[in-house]
Amino acid sequence: MSVKTRLSPRDKVRIFLEGPKDNVKVAEVCRREEIWPNEYSRPYVRQDQAVLERFFRNLKQGEVYHQEYENHYQAQDGISKFIDYYNHQRPHQGIGFVTPYQKLTGQEKRIIKERRTKALATQKVRKIKNRRRINLSINEEMTSVKNRNKKILV
Repeated sequence: MSVKTRLSPRDKVRIFLEGPKDNVKVAEVCRREEIWPNEYSRPYVRQDQAVLERFFRNLKQGEVYHQEYENHYQAQDGISKFIDYYNHQRPHQGIGFVTPYQKLTGQEKRIIKERRTKALATQKVRKIKNRRRINLSINEEMTSVKNRNKKILV
């Protein structure tokens, strides 16, 4: 199973569906939303459909189970908004914590480069702060050792 997104000329998201029977209603909404499904894997073989199964799990847990739709128009609207969020705002671990849209448009290289630059700058700042802390703690230890050696006369 695979979930692939491509931008059409009308800027709609396409999902290639290879879903089992329990996802038929979601697939129907996707068809009505003009998200064109294509089936490539063997039916009812979940190992072939791991990516799509995960997408449907995210869709159900992120949107469908949290809403009570009064009609299919509300369901269609809610699922469309979730798919837009899923593709344009939600970072995905499998593609380097960028969104599928950023990956599709080639922005991920710039984003990852910016992250590395920020990480290196943060590491340098931490090193400086840690050196200061170490120096302060060493100075405190040295003064406490000096004070131990002094005899206090009362």
